[in-house]
Amino acid sequence: MSHSAQGRAGREASLQSLFHSMFLKRTLIKLAVFAVIWLLLASQFEFFEHFTLWVEQYRQFGLGAFISLLFVLPFALVALSWRRLSQMNIMLKAGERDKAAMYKLAMHDALTALPNRLYFSQQLETALQHAGDNDACVAVLMMDLNKFKQINDAYGHIVGDELLVATAGRLKHLLRMHDTIARLGGDEFALIHVGGQEPDEASALASRIIKAMSEPYHIRGQQILAGVSIGIAMSNHDIEPVDLLRAADTAMYRAKMDGGSTFCFFDTRMDEQLKQRQLLERDLRKAMAQDLLEPYYQPVFDLKNSQLQGFEALLRWRHQREGMVSSQEFMPVAEDAGLIQALGDWVLKQACMAARDWPEETSIAVNISAQQLKPDTFCQTVLEALQESGLEPGRLEIELTAKTVQQDPPKVRAMMHDLKHIGVSLVLDDFGNGNACLTILRDFPFDKVKIARACVGTLPGSEANKALIQSVVGMSGSLGVQVAVVGIEDEVQLSVVKSLGCQYGQGFLLGHPLSRHAAGRLLVGLPDKAVGS
Repeated sequence: MSHSAQGRAGREASLQSLFHSMFLKRTLIKLAVFAVIWLLLASQFEFFEHFTLWVEQYRQFGLGAFISLLFVLPFALVALSWRRLSQMNIMLKAGERDKAAMYKLAMHDALTALPNRLYFSQQLETALQHAGDNDACVAVLMMDLNKFKQINDAYGHIVGDELLVATAGRLKHLLRMHDTIARLGGDEFALIHVGGQEPDEASALASRIIKAMSEPYHIRGQQILAGVSIGIAMSNHDIEPVDLLRAADTAMYRAKMDGGSTFCFFDTRMDEQLKQRQLLERDLRKAMAQDLLEPYYQPVFDLKNSQLQGFEALLRWRHQREGMVSSQEFMPVAEDAGLIQALGDWVLKQACMAARDWPEETSIAVNISAQQLKPDTFCQTVLEALQESGLEPGRLEIELTAKTVQQDPPKVRAMMHDLKHIGVSLVLDDFGNGNACLTILRDFPFDKVKIARACVGTLPGSEANKALIQSVVGMSGSLGVQVAVVGIEDEVQLSVVKSLGCQYGQGFLLGHPLSRHAAGRLLVGLPDKAVGS
């Protein structure tokens, strides 16, 4: 809550308390004055003596008790009034507490105790009004935790809730006195930063938040890496709060598209990009419902004898307007839209069904997304795909990236051992593209490592990548791990990777991705114009 709102609420409570106190004091003073006047008048006019004589004459009426009652009545009235006023004061204070509790409930998030979207919108409107009057600038930072859904799925909602609470705590420590932080819902947080005239100030704040959120969380014995993506929108002119918030949300979405754990300022061109992405998501949902997606299969060759060793399944989408769309373009959309689980499981089963009809020595490799890798269900999904297709487990290769296995090493390692028990092969995919290190080959039970296209594409000129490939080949040989390369596009690259000791390779020089029918024709040696074209 901002200091202005807290001060306003405090002043209102003080005024109410002062009113109640003054009312109580005035009432007691009036009763006391009445009692004193009554006693003075009674004493001055010898009221008690006259009244007592009169009562003695009419004792048979039993009025002695009545005299006592008249004597103590003013004092009783004072006592009763005091009790009644005390009860009223207690009720009023209870009402104030109830009102404050209802206000907090209406304006704050129950889980994190941060302000909610309603309160945030009111504060943003106030901040924009003050900024317009004082020629100041308002920055809105929209924040979204990276891979929160996967964390929830892997560890459960209790851990997910505790992660949100811990995130709220970290954010509170990064705020200035006049900043406002809120949880808008789910894993989305927003911050109002007032006064910074230059984007550099908002950039510095975003960098501090990203650094703080990148530190591991330790929750219920688990080490969790989350991170945050931030979108920033700034305004020093008249703008509707909802428009500024939407702009920050659009920028945040772009930050997630750029890989996450970064920040991005809003640009008017982002609106069009967001519309295109939303359109792509809508078309993808329709394509999945209408079976317009199709696995293609890129040949993988044994480089020593130039023999076809197997295929890698690559998903393709025959779009009505755009033509053939590669998985690199639409898979990020599928991940953000929560479609990757169903899509990945479908590709796995389709690939196993296709490989069933191929020669027994032909393997099939399938890429697995981090969102599919649920330790409690993924092994069962693999078993079902093998059982439904009748494919031998040894012919299936499951490809995982270093980033995927590093998300939760103990659980992923245990799951990999379960997969090895089933009989499938495990491949470390895209090595050399990112922060993967050779120790992954030592720490996880991989059967093969695939060197990334980014390394092969720089050959033969890059001595650094040559040294990297040599290191991978050397360590893999000592560990009994096979080495493959992807992205071979010319004869020179092919010659270099052979000379460096790589065993398997794939790329446009060796063969383009093929439909299931075309892959079958290639295996039986029939000509097909798609091969190598």
